[in-house]
Amino acid sequence: LTAEDFREGDIADRRAEQRIRKALNESMAYDGDARRVRAALWTMFTQHAWLQIKGETTRRELRDALASRLLDACARLQDEQTIAGIYRTLRADSILFHTIGNATPAPSSAMRQ
Repeated sequence: LTAEDFREGDIADRRAEQRIRKALNESMAYDGDARRVRAALWTMFTQHAWLQIKGETTRRELRDALASRLLDACARLQDEQTIAGIYRTLRADSILFHTIGNATPAPSSAMRQ
C-alpha cells in the first residue's frame, strides 16, 4: 500500500459520510411526511451505507441517525414489519462489529404507544 491508497480511501470515506449527512438533512425537509422520510433513507439504510466509513464513532453515529429517523417514520406509518427489520439490522451490525458501548437507538415515543 502507498500513501496514495490511503488518500483515496480517505476521500471515499468523506464522500460516504457527506452522502449520508446530506440524505439525513434532506429527510428533515419531509418531517411531516413519514412516507417521504422513509423513501429518502431506506435505500441507504438497506445498503448499509455507513459501512463505508472507517471511523467507528462516526460510522455508528450515522448508522444510528439513519435508523432513528427510519424508526420514527415507520412508527408513524404503523409499519411494524419494517421496524422489526431495522432492529434486526442494528443487532446484526452490532454483533458483527462489536465494540465497547454498543447501542441501538431507543424506540421513539410513537412506538411506545
